[in-house]
Amino acid sequence: CGIAGTRRRLVMEQWASELGLAVAEGTLTLAELRSADEVFYCNALVGLRPVAALNDISWTSHEVCQKLFARYRGELS
Repeated sequence: CGIAGTRRRLVMEQWASELGLAVAEGTLTLAELRSADEVFYCNALVGLRPVAALNDISWTSHEVCQKLFARYRGELS
């Protein structure tokens, strides 16, 4: 039940493209989540946070989230 908030907008409209990442909005199936390299969430309270696990799915790589978080911290400086 995410909203179109400020951090989401910055990730989708600015930071991702600065890192050379393509962004598309959509609904993911559980199978698509299983095949994801990494998953993260963002909001104005916590910034960006990687997701380590969801049910029986786990992610150990968070390279993109780390790069986006570095960009987020740069905005705060």
